[in-house]
Amino acid sequence: MDNFGQHIIDTQNEPLHFQELCAQKQIYTDAKSYFYLQLIVAVPIPILIAVLQLFIDKDNQTFNWIFALYGVTGSIGEVFIESAITKLKKTAATIQEQFDTAVLLISWNNILIQEKVMPETIHKYYTKHLRTHDDYDRLYNWYSLKIQPVRSNAATLICQRTNCTYDFSIRKKFIFIIGGIAIITLGFILIAANAIGINLPVFFTNIALPVLPVTLIIIKQYKLNNESIQNLIDLKELIEHELFVLNIDTNVSPTIIRQIQDKIFSNRTNSPLMPNRLYNKLWSKLETEMNFAVEIKVAELED
Repeated sequence: MDNFGQHIIDTQNEPLHFQELCAQKQIYTDAKSYFYLQLIVAVPIPILIAVLQLFIDKDNQTFNWIFALYGVTGSIGEVFIESAITKLKKTAATIQEQFDTAVLLISWNNILIQEKVMPETIHKYYTKHLRTHDDYDRLYNWYSLKIQPVRSNAATLICQRTNCTYDFSIRKKFIFIIGGIAIITLGFILIAANAIGINLPVFFTNIALPVLPVTLIIIKQYKLNNESIQNLIDLKELIEHELFVLNIDTNVSPTIIRQIQDKIFSNRTNSPLMPNRLYNKLWSKLETEMNFAVEIKVAELED
């Protein structure tokens, strides 16, 4: 390839690749719908149950067992919902991988991903996205046009850096939100426990079991986001090290490019979902930062 930067600019907006971006975004949106269902099951209903305990006779064993049963069934239901989310995330990540390997000229790893997503599936979610969204203009020029001067595959490395930085910025914001939810939930539990009376059997039956699903979700989300952030930090450091020794005409080892992409794919499949509202709120700011960062990296390569 004579000019990687120009290839990225010319290829990323081709109809097939635009459809891939629409499809992966719609699949992530569907996965988030399952996640929101998971939250409804795990957050407002258990809190409502805990509130009801304040107005129900403490000796009413029927209600106590109903509430305890909900805590158990809610936890089991969370497992099935999580399974559906995991499947959708892998499909979306695979489509992103198809987009990246074609646009960034990265070899396909058949060991990591045995099968690509069928064209029929991509078209299905692409058309659904067009029916339900009007913000698809944001999917054009997925990678910054500032990459054009980079003729070597250092352009691919810079775009991989963009993927990591973009994801890192959103997750750093989201983890603060999760921490706030955890503090509020803990505060409510302590207040409810104090109102009912500090009694271990009563606390376990009336408070602990009903809020078990939300507790598990908060812990899991916080843990997975921290792991994802650390993975992104490690990836960014690796990319920065490679860029440091390059110039605008120097090629990176394709093996290193592929290894970085393997980690990006793994992080996409294992990381928790980000709310669309948070992404939309940060989009303009992150887009401006991305273009500025690419311009700086290209200038560094030219020095």
